[in-house]
Amino acid sequence: DHIDLLRDHALREPNDDRLGPRFPDMTTTYTPELRTIVKKARAAATSGAENAAELVKTAQSELDKAAKKGVIPSERADRVKGRIAKTRATNESA
Repeated sequence: DHIDLLRDHALREPNDDRLGPRFPDMTTTYTPELRTIVKKARAAATSGAENAAELVKTAQSELDKAAKKGVIPSERADRVKGRIAKTRATNESA
């Protein structure tokens, strides 16, 4: 870090409460519901469960909705969908 080389830097000054928190809480960026749906789809794809296709389809749909709303970046949604699909395809062929 070169923060100490700068004279006036936002991180060195007191927080301006009018602008909100300097470091907002990012623990709930993704809704717990979306995380649960993705976890269930991953588990089903890994285990080769009978309802894997349905769960994967639901997860892909929810990820698309979240990306469209701007909740998560579309690149992230595509990456997660691709990984789930790859896992499912690998386990179906085995």
